[in-house]
Amino acid sequence: MRSSGKLGIGGTALGSTGRFSAQIYLTANAGCWIRYYQPGLFALPPIPTFLMSHIDPKGQLSSFLHSHWLAAALLDELDIRADGQAGHIAWMINALSVMGDCRKTS
Repeated sequence: MRSSGKLGIGGTALGSTGRFSAQIYLTANAGCWIRYYQPGLFALPPIPTFLMSHIDPKGQLSSFLHSHWLAAALLDELDIRADGQAGHIAWMINALSVMGDCRKTS
């Protein structure tokens, strides 16, 4: 297994195959909880940028399905839209956006 040289939690390499999926999942998960508990925190901008930069041409993240929902919820909460993109993330953001609007009016 090759390492990218990037070290993550506990000094483990995060750039190797399989672990990158976990890095995307952990980033999306952490971003959601940070936004939930600290909505005004300014350290959050690198998280959505990282997630958006790893959406492939099919509109998917190279990660677990949970990562898609977490990323979509975070991006929706931050009013970041996947305009012009097709695929899972754009669909999920749109679905969450519509449901969020329904909850606000009821």
